[in-house]
Amino acid sequence: MLKRTTIAILMMAICAPSLWAAKQEKLARKLDKELEKVNFTAAVIDGRRVVNRVMAEHLGVSRKQLVDERRKTGLIYGEIFAAHEVGRLAGVEFDRVVEQIKQGQDLLAVSRQHRVDLKEVLASARKLNKKIDKELDRAARDDENEQAEESADDYDPSDDTLVADTANYTPAQLSQAYQMVHDRGIPVGPQIGGERGAGGGVAGGMGSSMGGGRGRGPH
Repeated sequence: MLKRTTIAILMMAICAPSLWAAKQEKLARKLDKELEKVNFTAAVIDGRRVVNRVMAEHLGVSRKQLVDERRKTGLIYGEIFAAHEVGRLAGVEFDRVVEQIKQGQDLLAVSRQHRVDLKEVLASARKLNKKIDKELDRAARDDENEQAEESADDYDPSDDTLVADTANYTPAQLSQAYQMVHDRGIPVGPQIGGERGAGGGVAGGMGSSMGGGRGRGPH
């Protein structure tokens, strides 16, 4: 009996790392979808304004800081968010995570190195997207004075633009993103996105299939 128990414990110890890795890969794919929702919304200027405002509040940083980080790193909003969250959970500087990403490591690899459970990053990304949906609805109803708010926050939308924001979307997809932001009454179905060019993505690229409540993803 003791021998069987010992063998069972040894087998669990041997299998645990591979099971953990498989779980993290699955979480990475789900996180990919959430980050692509952010990227797709931020592909058009009015969506980007909402993403910037909501993300700044969610991360506890200024709107201008996010703009400066994007200009410095060349990363799109989904990647900026993931780098912040991995850094926060790992207790390392944002710049260190960005450096690893720019060296060609994807966020799944970076999270493994820093022993970060992507389950926590995924939960945070889902909360972020719920807040973005809520703010998009508010903006569509004109429930806020966006220009006054941006002036108070020292945020200039014209400074918050990167080639990478739109580089991986077709004209038809950008038109869809514009429609999704400006007409919240028209549903957008889940489709497949392409590989992200900037950074490394979560598991080798941030362009995954999209779904979710509002279906904020490219056709």
